[in-house]
Amino acid sequence: MFAQRFLFTSIKIIFTTCKVGNLPYQATEEDLGNYFMQSGNVVNVRIVYDRETRRPKGFGFCEFDSEQGASDAVNRLNGTDFLGRQIRVNHANK
Repeated sequence: MFAQRFLFTSIKIIFTTCKVGNLPYQATEEDLGNYFMQSGNVVNVRIVYDRETRRPKGFGFCEFDSEQGASDAVNRLNGTDFLGRQIRVNHANK
């Protein structure tokens, strides 16, 4: 039972999460969350940082409360200008 619940939760997170690439280094998680709110209800945003230098790696993740929000973000925001850079938005499982 636990394994089924864990698998379902993992699958749901994958389908509701977008990977965002080519982020400007000055972007904050708040900036990213505010930008992605146009596609749906954002529940979590994370920018990935280098462990040693603590500098952003130029990509992150945006999680929505529904698969529709994530799909809308991929369709509407991929290739758009975000703080001066053309971002790449894909489903996190790809």
